[in-house]
Amino acid sequence: MGPDRRRSRRRLSRRGWIVAGSVLLVVLVGMPLAAIPTARAVEASLTTDLQVAQADLQHGLERLETGYRNQSAADVRAASASFASSRDHLRALARRVRPLDAGRAPAVPGLVRGRVTTLDAIIDMATHLDTAGMTGAQALLQSGLVGGTAAGGPAGTAQLTELLAAIRDQLAQANRSAAGVDVSVLPAGQRETLTKALGELRAAVTGLDAVWPSLNAVLDLLGMNGPRTYLIEQTNAAELRAGGGFIGTVSLVHADRGRVTLTRSLPVESFDYCDAAACVHPRPRPGQPGYVAPPAELTGPPLPTFSRVTAWSLEDSGFAPDFATNAATAETFARKLLNTPIDGVVAVDFYAVAPLLQLTGPISLPQYKLTLTAANFVDQIVSLDLDRDPAHKDVIAAAAARIVTSLSHLPPNGLSRLVGIVQDMIRGRHLQVHFDAPGVQEEAGRLGFSEVLNPRHAEDFLLETEDNYGGSKANYFIRRGFQLELSQTGSTLHHRLTVTLHDGAPPDRPYDGPQYYAYLRVTIPADATRVSVNSAKSAEYAPITAPARRTQVPPPGAQVAGGWIFILVGEGLSGDYQATFTWDTPWTPAADGSASMYWQKQPGTVKDAVKVMWTPAGAAAVSTTTDLSQDRVVTLRPNAVAVGPAPAPAPAG
Repeated sequence: MGPDRRRSRRRLSRRGWIVAGSVLLVVLVGMPLAAIPTARAVEASLTTDLQVAQADLQHGLERLETGYRNQSAADVRAASASFASSRDHLRALARRVRPLDAGRAPAVPGLVRGRVTTLDAIIDMATHLDTAGMTGAQALLQSGLVGGTAAGGPAGTAQLTELLAAIRDQLAQANRSAAGVDVSVLPAGQRETLTKALGELRAAVTGLDAVWPSLNAVLDLLGMNGPRTYLIEQTNAAELRAGGGFIGTVSLVHADRGRVTLTRSLPVESFDYCDAAACVHPRPRPGQPGYVAPPAELTGPPLPTFSRVTAWSLEDSGFAPDFATNAATAETFARKLLNTPIDGVVAVDFYAVAPLLQLTGPISLPQYKLTLTAANFVDQIVSLDLDRDPAHKDVIAAAAARIVTSLSHLPPNGLSRLVGIVQDMIRGRHLQVHFDAPGVQEEAGRLGFSEVLNPRHAEDFLLETEDNYGGSKANYFIRRGFQLELSQTGSTLHHRLTVTLHDGAPPDRPYDGPQYYAYLRVTIPADATRVSVNSAKSAEYAPITAPARRTQVPPPGAQVAGGWIFILVGEGLSGDYQATFTWDTPWTPAADGSASMYWQKQPGTVKDAVKVMWTPAGAAAVSTTTDLSQDRVVTLRPNAVAVGPAPAPAPAG
């Protein structure tokens, strides 16, 4: 369903890089029209007209992008004129090739018929692209995004939505026309170019269609309805937490009527309550200003004294199994300690950042003698952390600033790729968002974002999480595997989850990971019964141990079971640990005898191995393997088991 056009009009800014990007997205296909051969009956003069139209279209694309980049209304108007000229040449050309209509008759040789049909499709497709370009120029000028505010003020979001809808429609029509292009009638040397252009057109359609249901959320996110400030958490997955990782660095991003700027990027010790030597605010004690009691699970035995949390803070706020709770906690601290309004929280780990460098290209940071690429980003950032390099957080801040700047100037054909990368980030839970405006959060859900536990509202669900409070970066070295055994007895479904961990950290680097002190837990349905937590007998390691006290309240409909594990690495120690959870839920199959379970992935993890074994009542066991690179759905059938990707969360309401 399209955006609600009844929203009240709001003023737009002059620099809406996402909006301008959306405009450019629809005209990204600068088709090599001059290279398209016509049917044999087409005269050379027609080819000349085609070349002129192509040149005007290409010129329009270049001037439109230049106009946006340089905030030049003159360039945007020139672009519109070029698109109009191209369109007029194409229309004239279409009239001149009408005598070729006979070339489509069944009796005409296939080669000639294919060339005539392809010529018509190319003309029609390019005409729609020209129209989209003219509408894009109109959007830039009337909205005030370039060249100053138009008479009567900039266009409101409703008018901008209408213009974007018109562009989307022209893009869709161009894509339908493209279906009539037969690449095989082209000379071999020209097929690859046109095939690539057609692929970009299809990608543009797909990308815009993906964003369209949530367009109102995107516009609000960009500050089209007023200034917005977002807290960006750079979570460290090498020091894993339920919410994705320890929060070592944050940024503030400000959006005001389309202009998105990175205003600040700073390490948490420069403003948060913490224990590090560089902390400007030591953790307060009970009764002191700023004190917030932490979850009791983190405050006492069996945790060693140095790992216990004495006061709650932003850096440790990712302890809950749902991002909505974690984000609300972080917002509370950020508003007070940074003295700024916060309209939403975005958490991103280094696994999400690396693919962005495929779009921006390498990021050079000469002040740190580093060049960051998609291939080396994770290893470089983690290596700086492992080496206790004092500049490692400064590197993250500098890289964040460069990446935001580069993304704001993406070429048009990069925007559809960006949509795909973001969708991959969402599926892998490497990118999480929370917006304070309920309507915006709901529409973000249409893009696949989910801030809640069990987003599909499944009757049976599972989330395994680990919270590393040992002060190490052990999770960079942890190998993890899951074996889930399911069996049915009468009206009961038995669950047995075995979590196998191996800490492969080098034992001679005490801060890298030889100690993995983690709170290992599962979040399961509230009506689950006979819940037990155990660990394999070991001469090396203590058994999993419940915290002395618990105060964390699980999300509605859920319960938590787990305890602390302590893995050390060194001489005579294997680094191997195994914990097992068992529980029962009601067996309530569908009419066809099938049942399913939603398995939610922990943010900050990558691609843990999974084996699922299923024993139906009175039948032989079956099994399958997969990975937990994203949320999964386990489907049980009378004689089979399957594990597949979880569908996108159901929209609220």
